[in-house]
Amino acid sequence: MKKLLLSFTVFLFALTAIHSQEIKTGISLGLPLGDAKETYSFGMNAESAYLFYVTDDLLIGPQLGVVTYFPKQNDDNMLGDDDSLALFFALAASTRYHISDFFVGADLGYAVGIGNEGGFLYRPKIGYEFVDIGFTLSYSGITTKTDTPLGSVSATLSSISIGFETYF
Repeated sequence: MKKLLLSFTVFLFALTAIHSQEIKTGISLGLPLGDAKETYSFGMNAESAYLFYVTDDLLIGPQLGVVTYFPKQNDDNMLGDDDSLALFFALAASTRYHISDFFVGADLGYAVGIGNEGGFLYRPKIGYEFVDIGFTLSYSGITTKTDTPLGSVSATLSSISIGFETYF
């Protein structure tokens, strides 16, 4: 009981130490890298995060997003084959550390596959913030593992992206 009370007290102090928060929404476009560039022409991310200031320069919080990789077009279908569209719903923890108007950060979580296998999501990023908008450069990857009769096969869907964010 004492441990529970102590844990609850520490939790309450931690909540009061968080003095403000911000909501971030963003969109980014990316070019697939590695094996993904053979199948996909470009990728797009849309995300929203609720970030808490832990210190004046460090923010941490949950993030939700959608990650889509669009297939290369072929002669049969100008938009590509719908079956090869890679669509993920991303659930991640987001963090960033501000250095003046610049920041470095990372998103870590799980990408739930919609019609395909899900996997571990990681996205290190750097960016520049104006008053209520920002620009980002990031590398993102989703590592999936599929069981086959011959054993497990791992694959990584990765891209380099540029993006735009706005803050509330």
